[in-house]
Amino acid sequence: MNRVEQLGNLTRDPELRKTNSGTSVLNCCIATQRNVPKGDGFVKKSFFLDFTMWGATAETFYKFHSKGSKAFIDGHLDSDEWEDKATGQKRSKIKMIATSWYFTGNKDDTGPGEVVANKDNTPF
Repeated sequence: MNRVEQLGNLTRDPELRKTNSGTSVLNCCIATQRNVPKGDGFVKKSFFLDFTMWGATAETFYKFHSKGSKAFIDGHLDSDEWEDKATGQKRSKIKMIATSWYFTGNKDDTGPGEVVANKDNTPF
């Protein structure tokens, strides 16, 4: 089973573009935190995960999210593999293919599911 759910904040503005065939594709990164044991207590550890979203899902996500926005995304893990042109070494990177997302509030925690404006600050 390959399923991932992430709840966190976007580390940058989502980038939306179109493929040559006209399909929308969005790329972004989400930061999450978890408590890890340290000594006789816990410390927060941050984790950053790049994700890609496709089609109408990507277009709608783009309308409502910007850097710092809180988001809950769900999907599966994938990997990119390439050869480093400078060294000739094989490289890889794990990323998430997000297939759905849910409103969770905003970065100021005004309340779950509360969205007050589009990305350009116009009410909807």
